Amino acid sequence: MKTYNELFKQCDELGIPIDPSNGYTKEGLENLISNHLVQKVQPKVCSEKDWEVISTYTMEQALSDGVLVRCGWVISGKAKTPVVFTSNLFYSGGYEDADKRLKLITRGLESLQKPDQEDDGYRKLRVLEKNEIWVIEDGSGITFLKPEDY
Repeated sequence: MKTYNELFKQCDELGIPIDPSNGYTKEGLENLISNHLVQKVQPKVCSEKDWEVISTYTMEQALSDGVLVRCGWVISGKAKTPVVFTSNLFYSGGYEDADKRLKLITRGLESLQKPDQEDDGYRKLRVLEKNEIWVIEDGSGITFLKPEDY
């Protein structure tokens, strides 16, 4: 049986959009992958060109749009990694308060340093408060969010 991160990575590699309403259970991800693979072998009604990616939504755009709030940087050697909060978590959680924000960031960074069996070298996800606060580290930065923001 694959780990959550292995399933998540497979969805990402297959280009499967993740719908938050599926709950991100292992079974839900396995079903998404299975359905995707079944659809791939069925005759296509439209050509591959009809599904080309025409745009992406970058972190900078999300910051500019107010979806994300920049809260600082983590510097390790020569690497400089942005730390952001979703605006939903930032404002509803009272993280305008710098001391409160720093405590959560410190807790999140400590959690990301601990190994987890589902880490895959591509993305780390930690639940800091069940159903309340997650932190994700990926190639673009470190994001603190509520599960519904994912």
